[in-house]
Amino acid sequence: SGSQVEELSCTSCQIGVAGVRAISEVMSSSKTLKRLDLSFNNVGPAGLRVLAKGIATQGQADGAAGVLKLDLSHNPIVGKPYNADPSGLQALLEALGAHPASKVVSFASTGLGHPNVVLPCIMKIATWVKEDTGGVEELDLAGNRIQVVEASKLAMWLGTGTKLKVLDLRGNDLDQTRATNLFGQVGEQVDVRADPDQSANAGGIDDADGNASAGSAPDDSNDGSMIEFGDMEATETIRAVQVEGDAAGF
Repeated sequence: SGSQVEELSCTSCQIGVAGVRAISEVMSSSKTLKRLDLSFNNVGPAGLRVLAKGIATQGQADGAAGVLKLDLSHNPIVGKPYNADPSGLQALLEALGAHPASKVVSFASTGLGHPNVVLPCIMKIATWVKEDTGGVEELDLAGNRIQVVEASKLAMWLGTGTKLKVLDLRGNDLDQTRATNLFGQVGEQVDVRADPDQSANAGGIDDADGNASAGSAPDDSNDGSMIEFGDMEATETIRAVQVEGDAAGF
């Protein structure tokens, strides 16, 4: 019988391709997995291609809910700066588009703003958001050093009529006023978050709303439907996934 796990947290586990492959095997046997946290790992283009297959396999299962929340923040998803490769991101977005379910997705601090790949990356992301029939509602692109020109392209490609409610652009090269002006055409329902205007932050005041920064530590609460790993070597992570999987009847 399939797993009843709803949340899988593998943050800070040094996960690469092998670890993602083990997680994808869990996904393929789970119709209930809704939240997947892979933040602060080493998931590159090859790992994203493996993850894309896992999402596609889960999406084809009858009655599968699909991954509603996906956190890939703080991973080198486009590879190393000297060898940037957006192919893994493209494969992932195609899988998410073919099996629409995700409502909250984080690509914060993943290197998307690298000059060699930033335009194709944000074009693919904008296309996915615009065409996603499931309707992604929250998109985190914080900490990617996206420049104003590239942000304006993102706004243009997003166009109007998306179901997006939150777009986090903090930690990029645009302040709140400029971001609000750029993305005003996308829709009034979109909460665009950017760094405070320079004049408003002259005294070094932190975010007045008290919002956690992108990639902050996940909620420690665990209702029993969540498998959590932390600070493991990659081999230990794979073993832990398999052990938990056996216990849950994967």
